[in-house]
Amino acid sequence: MTIRKVLNTRIRIANASIFSGLLISAGIAQYQIENNGEPSPLAFSAFIIGFITMLSIKFSSKCPACNGYVGSTLMNTGDLFSLSKKIHHCPLCAKNINEPLQ
Repeated sequence: MTIRKVLNTRIRIANASIFSGLLISAGIAQYQIENNGEPSPLAFSAFIIGFITMLSIKFSSKCPACNGYVGSTLMNTGDLFSLSKKIHHCPLCAKNINEPLQ
């Protein structure tokens, strides 16, 4: 497994948590609007939980090689569910992220 695969997995989990929280929240709100007329705070709790999960993953992600915090630096640099292909080295330890971990 490479550093890129580890970080891509964390990016996917973080982004999937925020999107699933948003979809669940929107579904609950839509259901409550159709039946009661206005959504309750419960409708937004799924979004809040997904948002907190996303923030905690993004800001606590570490490079597996040097244990430096790279979440806030690297998580928003690429596609929606992966690290940018332009990034080849960890910004903290300069290790190639495409080489297998030892």
